[in-house]
Amino acid sequence: RGVVFRLARIFIFRHRCLQENILKSLWKLERSGKGDLRRLAPSSTFSLSWVLRRMVRHGWLVRTGKSYALTKDGHLKASSVVRLHRLWEVYLTQSLGLEATRVHRSADEIEHILTPELDLQLTRLLSDPKKDPHEQPIPERRPL
Repeated sequence: RGVVFRLARIFIFRHRCLQENILKSLWKLERSGKGDLRRLAPSSTFSLSWVLRRMVRHGWLVRTGKSYALTKDGHLKASSVVRLHRLWEVYLTQSLGLEATRVHRSADEIEHILTPELDLQLTRLLSDPKKDPHEQPIPERRPL
């Protein structure tokens, strides 16, 4: 379909990955209690500031001064990304026999590609696991 179409798809995918990684980071900060959820300040780079503004428009973040916080929809989206990441880690260790120490990078990459249908299939295949190979809880499946 041409170079322009391919470049547009790459840009859109990278943009979605960046958004999901920001959501996941904020979700983890909130859950761990190790950081203030409202401490993600806009970077001096135009692209990160632009992505954060778009996330506010999507309703995933709320801006208060120079900081950001997850909204209810942001929590749902972030927990879904974390769930897919952790389910994939379980799949790689249980079904493919990989060591738990070697699955994180693969899960970081695949979490952006997995669909809700694959979430259901993985959940059934793995007998609805409650913890990942690192003993972290897997968030409950919630509709987005």
